[in-house]
Amino acid sequence: MLSDAGKYFYNSSGILISEIFTKDDELASFDSSSYIAHSLARVVIPVDNELVFDESNSLVVYDKDIPALSTEDARKEASKYISYSDIELRAHR
Repeated sequence: MLSDAGKYFYNSSGILISEIFTKDDELASFDSSSYIAHSLARVVIPVDNELVFDESNSLVVYDKDIPALSTEDARKEASKYISYSDIELRAHR
């Protein structure tokens, strides 16, 4: 997924572009009647906002693939950092 900015002001909107690739790393093609489900998969936050946000300065607060981090409480914690609703959209190019 790509975004038009690195950070956003609270309560502001932005552009989010998703590109879906096949298992062979080729851009997938869809017809206009296809629907694509977008769901929150993972939220990673910096441990210390004063340091560079990298692997050593990060904390996973939500991960749909880790049972302990995919609970309702984990989703609430993630909502402190991102406002996101799972959505299904019609594909277009």
